[in-house]
Amino acid sequence: GLLTKDLKAGAGPEVKNGSVVETNYLLQTWSDKKIVDNSFDRGQTLPVEGVGTGQVIKGWDQGLLGLKEGGRRLLIVPPALGYPNGSGPIKAGETLVFVTDAVKVTG
Repeated sequence: GLLTKDLKAGAGPEVKNGSVVETNYLLQTWSDKKIVDNSFDRGQTLPVEGVGTGQVIKGWDQGLLGLKEGGRRLLIVPPALGYPNGSGPIKAGETLVFVTDAVKVTG
């Protein structure tokens, strides 16, 4: 299943169902340890609108809940909650490893 671990506690508002979250993240594949995507290096956050409503992968919809603004969370997402059939450089059946920061939380 989905594994989460807070790496840094946040002190701001908490992510709830329907929240909008500005995130920074690093995505690495489990099997070959390759970094697939990294918003930190781009210097541009990713807005996630409506957490829990299917706008992102299920691993994020479930794994971001409870994270507080300013916090950092490790998400280890099994294939069923990520991209079970693969997507771009991500192979089918791949476990995903994210480090995700909640930069701003509203709603």
